[in-house]
Order: sequence, then C-alpha cells, then structure tokens
Amino acid sequence: MTAISAVHCGISCIVPMDIYNNVSSLLDLREVVPPYALAAHMCIEKLHQWEQLFAIGESAESIFEAGDFEQGKFTKLLVDERQAVQATKRKMILRGYSG
Repeated sequence: MTAISAVHCGISCIVPMDIYNNVSSLLDLREVVPPYALAAHMCIEKLHQWEQLFAIGESAESIFEAGDFEQGKFTKLLVDERQAVQATKRKMILRGYSG
C-alpha cells in the first residue's frame, strides 16, 4: 500500500531593493534578472532544499500569484534554464486553494 499525503505551505522571499539597485547600477541587473524573478528563484530553491531535507521523492508543485508585471521575464528565464514553468493563479483563487 502506498501512503499519500499532501502538505500546503507558503514560501516567500524578500529582495532588499537597496542592495539590488546597487548591483543593478553596475550590471543592469533588471534586464537579466528582475527582482520578481530573483525572489521567485529563491522560493523555488527553498522548496528544493525542503524536498531534499525530507527526502521527498517527487517534485512539489509550486504556484505563484499572477499579476506581477515582470512575471513574463521570470517564465522566460525558466524556459531558458530548461526548468519547469511554474503555475500562476489569481490571488482570489490562491485563497481558495490554500484551504
């Protein structure tokens, strides 16, 4: 018999904009990795660390709130990096999804 379980959790990451802007002034960072994409990458990495820590056998599903104007750049970065494109949902749907 296989045990099936579900876990709902939220992960958030903050990009300190003063540091981001200082780096961006040198490297034009916003064109490469906008703040939304950087924070989203950090969230995905935290999720992967959690999967490894608890020896989760299959990848967890991640859903990002739709609506950020730089979300398209994040999706493009994932495609360029050959990573799975993350699902997006409207905020109202997320509230219902979170149980």
